[in-house]
Amino acid sequence: GEEVFLYGNVLLLREAGAGHSEARMRTSFLHLVSARSLVRTDREVTVAEPERLLQARGMEYRNDTRQLFLREQVRGRFAPKARKSDSR
Repeated sequence: GEEVFLYGNVLLLREAGAGHSEARMRTSFLHLVSARSLVRTDREVTVAEPERLLQARGMEYRNDTRQLFLREQVRGRFAPKARKSDSR
C-alpha cells in the first residue's frame, strides 16, 4: 500500500457536509497509510470543530470506521449545545 509522510506545519481539512461541520487537524508530522485507511502521528495534534477543541500527543484516525484515538496528554473543550426555544 501507499504511504505518505507529511512534515512541518501540517493542516488536514474536512469540509462541512451532510451531517457534519468543518474540522481542522494541525500537527507537525502526519503519516498516512492508504491501504489501511489510517492517519496517525506521535506528535502534538489539535483537532478543531466549531463546537469542540481536542488536543493530545499522539493520534490515530481510522477512516474506514471513523474512529479517532487520542494517545497521551489529552485535553478537550466542548461548547454547550444551544437550547431550542420553548414553543408553546
